[in-house]
Formats: sequence, C-alpha cells, structure tokens
Amino acid sequence: MELNNPQSTSETTGPSIVITSRITPRTPRARKEENQSEDTTEVDKGRTPRITKLMALAIHLQRLINDGVVHDCADIARLAGLTRARISQIMNLTLLAPSIQEDILLMPRIHKGHDPITERHLRIIALIPDWDKQAYGWKSLTEKNNLV
Repeated sequence: MELNNPQSTSETTGPSIVITSRITPRTPRARKEENQSEDTTEVDKGRTPRITKLMALAIHLQRLINDGVVHDCADIARLAGLTRARISQIMNLTLLAPSIQEDILLMPRIHKGHDPITERHLRIIALIPDWDKQAYGWKSLTEKNNLV
C-alpha cells in the first residue's frame, strides 16, 4: 500500500490511498481440478426434505429451551426474526409421537419434484393428543403420498 504525494492532493479530500495487489486468474482447468475431490465415495444425489430440516430444527430449539439457553419461544422468535406464530408451528412438530419424528428424520432424499409431505400436512396430526391416533394419521398420510 502506498500513499500518493501529499502535495498533489487538495486540502478538502486529504491524501489518497493506492492499494496494489497481484491477482492471479484461475483457468478453467484449475477450477476443474479444485472441484475434484480425492474422496471418490458415491454420495446420494438429491436434497433433504424440508420437513426433515424443520423437524431437526424443532428438536434443536426444544433442547435450547430445556437447557436454559433461551427462555421461551418468544425469545427464539426475536432472535430468529420470525413471528411467534411461526415458531409455534415449527415447535409443534415436537408434539408428534417419537416414532413419527424418527420417520420424518429418516425420510429419503428427494431427487425431483415437490416434497411429498409438508409441515402444513402435519399440523393437524401434531395437535392430536393421542400418539396412537397420530400414528393412524401418519400412516394414512404416508400411504396417500406413496412413502410406505
């Protein structure tokens, strides 16, 4: 970094700063070599279903509350910049039977198209207080969406 001659600057702007840097352009071949990893294991293409991510988030947020990191859902909403209603919708996933939560967390990756099961589909099931009735609702939802 160099400072220009202070005599050539005006009194109102002050001395100007010149930054010099050497930039080495990357060639397409270099980028291709960077993208090739040494690990040749086959990774399942596709994406994680959104409901799986929301279920994991709900479990994590519940753990934060249980551990005293945050006081309640209102704190989470403030910190995340979401409404309390949206946080409640996400947190209601923790009301699902443990077997349903496990099924959601282990859902197969999606290779094309829309997610077969959404959080909206599960809202009604999550509010059923009986886990056996929840299991019946989950079974009918998964059969309807060919996930059995």
